[in-house]
Amino acid sequence: MCSGRVPHKLLHSLSPELKIFHGDGLCEHDLDFYYPSFSNLTELAFQYMESQSIGDLVRHTPWLKKLVLGYNNPPVGESSGVVHCSDISMLYVALEAVQPSTAWEHILLPSLTKLELGTVNIPKLLVDSEGYDYFADIQAFSNVLLRSNCALQTVKLVHMKGEDAISIIALHPSIVDLSLAVYYHEYAELKKIFVEMMFQKECTSILVPNLCSLSILVDLDCCNFDSDPDFDRLICHDIAELVDSRNRISVCESRGIAQLEQFALDSRVHASTLGESVRSHLPTIEILEKDIKEFCIEVSFVLFLHFDVY
Repeated sequence: MCSGRVPHKLLHSLSPELKIFHGDGLCEHDLDFYYPSFSNLTELAFQYMESQSIGDLVRHTPWLKKLVLGYNNPPVGESSGVVHCSDISMLYVALEAVQPSTAWEHILLPSLTKLELGTVNIPKLLVDSEGYDYFADIQAFSNVLLRSNCALQTVKLVHMKGEDAISIIALHPSIVDLSLAVYYHEYAELKKIFVEMMFQKECTSILVPNLCSLSILVDLDCCNFDSDPDFDRLICHDIAELVDSRNRISVCESRGIAQLEQFALDSRVHASTLGESVRSHLPTIEILEKDIKEFCIEVSFVLFLHFDVY
């Protein structure tokens, strides 16, 4: 591992042994510097891409299995044709990396099984400080996943609007492991997802029918959660109702869906009065504890440049 920018000569001397590369960013003038050494990469992470298309990047990394990207500002009006990313199985991207809506339209990810998507910084409810709305971008990205015909297994969604999270997971009944993170004062967004995952007599289908593992973070950073006990009781009731409905064997068998085998709360809620209340409502279910960092998308930790060869 090394900090800072890798010297040009050193980077080329490692090719084709270079397998893992994490960098701060990729700009147009970096093409000649980076791409010749990327031909055998299996893991690549950038905090940002400026004036570079996703298509060009993956064309130069044919063996890539894992891509992490925090921000993307592609060239305007540039189309590079359809690219089949047959080896990429893990994709960790911030919402800022799925914009604009055309950024991923030529990409196919048929082998994708693990997706992390959401905000990296302070929650913005998909509208940033300059008023940018990510709705169209998320819908376009959802369509990319649908066209790819991939079988997602593990999905982590961080601080997304409920309907937009649903637009992602509703397309993938193959999901078995789902993590959802929401800020306490935005809990209504999480409730929208709950409703779609619950058993309802009038519904013939149910969201994520193969779900076996569910993890929930109700982030308390932006408020004093003890200040609204009525709201705590509402959250507790909803979580308990959802988990119980997906854990009862008889009901799951009658609906032909998987039984929820594992449920986890983030460590701070798990240790709080809210967590105690949830456990009291689910006495027959072991509620696991997950560290807060496990609910962050990996791009949050791409803070320095390093490379590995093996």
